[in-house]
Amino acid sequence: MKDLTQGPIGRHLVEMSIPIAIGMLLQTLYFLVDLYFVSRLGDAAIAGVSAGGNLMFVVFALTQMLGARTRRKRSISSTSRWCSRCCAPPSCSSAALPSRARS
Repeated sequence: MKDLTQGPIGRHLVEMSIPIAIGMLLQTLYFLVDLYFVSRLGDAAIAGVSAGGNLMFVVFALTQMLGARTRRKRSISSTSRWCSRCCAPPSCSSAALPSRARS
C-alpha cells in the first residue's frame, strides 16, 4: 500500500482521481450509447433511460466516495502510530487514565 503521507499532495490527488475519471467517462459512454439506441423507441423510452442513467450516476458517485473513505482510513491506520483509544498522538494521556474510563 502506498504511503499517502509522503510526497506532494497534488500528485497524490491526481493519481487517485485518474481511475475515478476514467470510470466516470466509461459510464457516460455507456449512457450515451444506450440513449442512441433507445431514442428510436420514442419519448417514453428516452425518459426512462435518462432517469435510470441519473440514478446510476448517483450510485456510482456514492460508491466512489465510500471506496475513497475506506482507502483513506486503511492508509491512516496502517501508517499511523497514534493512540487507538482517542485518536491522538502517542503523547496523549489515555494510558494514565483508569482502565474503566478508557473502555
